[in-house]
Amino acid sequence: MVAHINGELVIWRDGRTDFGAVSSRAAARGRRLADLMRRYPASFAAFDCLVIAGRDLRGCSYLERRAALLDILEPLGPPSGRPTS
Repeated sequence: MVAHINGELVIWRDGRTDFGAVSSRAAARGRRLADLMRRYPASFAAFDCLVIAGRDLRGCSYLERRAALLDILEPLGPPSGRPTS
């Protein structure tokens, strides 16, 4: 199933998201990037579903879009709490 999901890249530090760390990683190259990736892994935080199976959901209520997002993500299981990259 093809879906357009809205979200953002997040890096967790000390139990909170750190947008400065995201910016630092985005600007880094080479060895510095590899080091930042190892020290501060990133995850994707999905928070909205805009299109699903060719159906534009932007005119739907947030509750409908949220339900579609949960339907898509449910087979993946609960978030691991562990960053992916």
